[in-house]
Amino acid sequence: MKVEIDDAKCVAAGQCAAGRPAHAGVARGDPGVGAGVSRRGHSPDRVVNRVVIAGASAGGLATAEALRRLGYAGVITLVGAESRLPYDRPPLSKQILSGQWTPDRLALRSQAEIDALNLDLRLGVAATGVDVTGRTVALADGDHLPYEGLVVATGVRPRRMRGSDGIAGVHTLRTLEDAVALKARLRPGRRLVIVGAGFVGAEVAAVAQSLGVEVTMLEAAPVPLGRSSARRSAGSWRASTSTTGSHCVPESQSPASAMRQVRCRVWSSPTGPSSRRTTC
Repeated sequence: MKVEIDDAKCVAAGQCAAGRPAHAGVARGDPGVGAGVSRRGHSPDRVVNRVVIAGASAGGLATAEALRRLGYAGVITLVGAESRLPYDRPPLSKQILSGQWTPDRLALRSQAEIDALNLDLRLGVAATGVDVTGRTVALADGDHLPYEGLVVATGVRPRRMRGSDGIAGVHTLRTLEDAVALKARLRPGRRLVIVGAGFVGAEVAAVAQSLGVEVTMLEAAPVPLGRSSARRSAGSWRASTSTTGSHCVPESQSPASAMRQVRCRVWSSPTGPSSRRTTC
């Protein structure tokens, strides 16, 4: 049996740490692209016995399901840094943060549906690197998984600000644990500074403001949502948030700041910006 994987659906793993951006395609160590797994136009000469999928979120789970749907009966090893079964991440910045949902609603599939896929689950351990020549994936616990087909579906990691490690009150948002920790700090009368006014930042700002938190957003672009929305729509969003207690500050108007105390120019009145210290 041959399993064919479309280049658009997979990501190659080069000699780099798992989780970093890589190029499109199937990981390969020779022109055969991996035994039994072919790119279009290649004819492999033997069957794949194991496909390793690094990343146990929506993309990794969808890849495993697609392989089974295509009739692949070999071993599928699904590797994930989190100990939880695959769950939906978009609600983290909305329903979970606001308290509308409990974590049990995030599951992408039931335990029975996961069991039906007959996966070799390696949860709670991160994939840390790839040896393309030796065709192995290194795990954080020291194990090495041999593979004949490899899909990297680790997604992206939030960028941490320099000097922020170990400082209480500085959060990133990617996992359920991140959302729960941030939610615990959103209380009426508190102040929240959000670095980045993209979709996630905008969603967190909206939820925080609805909980009575004073929000200041720092953004490198001239307007929020500028990379993903029309400029006119982004400007309308900024105008609407300014009337409900959220302030969006272009990065060019924010001097260099320390982590515990951020000096920023806050558009807090119709007459213009006021400069003050805002506690993170």
